Amino acid sequence: MLVFLGFQNTLLPPKTLIYLENQVFPDKKLWQLLFAPERTGLHELTVYAKRNNDNESSSRSVVRFDLDVNKLRRPMKFPLIYSQFHTKKCQIYTPLDGVLKKGSIVPIHCIVPGATEVNLTVDSQWLNSEGYTDPTLQRQITVGSKEVIIYAKYKQKSNYDGLVKYTVQ
Repeated sequence: MLVFLGFQNTLLPPKTLIYLENQVFPDKKLWQLLFAPERTGLHELTVYAKRNNDNESSSRSVVRFDLDVNKLRRPMKFPLIYSQFHTKKCQIYTPLDGVLKKGSIVPIHCIVPGATEVNLTVDSQWLNSEGYTDPTLQRQITVGSKEVIIYAKYKQKSNYDGLVKYTVQ
């Protein structure tokens, strides 16, 4: 599923403004779309989709939302999501805010199905691998000063794939 965002009749470049979650209601096969605007004004969200068994290369517009954001209560950005996150059908429970506070203790809770190992780096330093039992990663970390990245290793590979990246303020 793809989502494009327009602001004041201009298509914006892909950014982490939108987070799609397809496993919130797994028994109903529903999608949840979370949107974190960075500014006030009229936003147009267009969702494109196609069925898994569809051989067409293009997707069709399935819904459009015109959202008039007139007040930002607490501006936030979602974390950077790498392609393997979608490919492996991962999901984030916490933290959803992609900007973490320097020195804070943060609970990490995500679903990473089928990985042989899941680990994190804080400021490019690997942490001790803990808190992952397929498919759930649940642990606490102390945030450094630059970034936090969640990685997963799968049976067919000897190296880790990046899944999610948080920045630090």
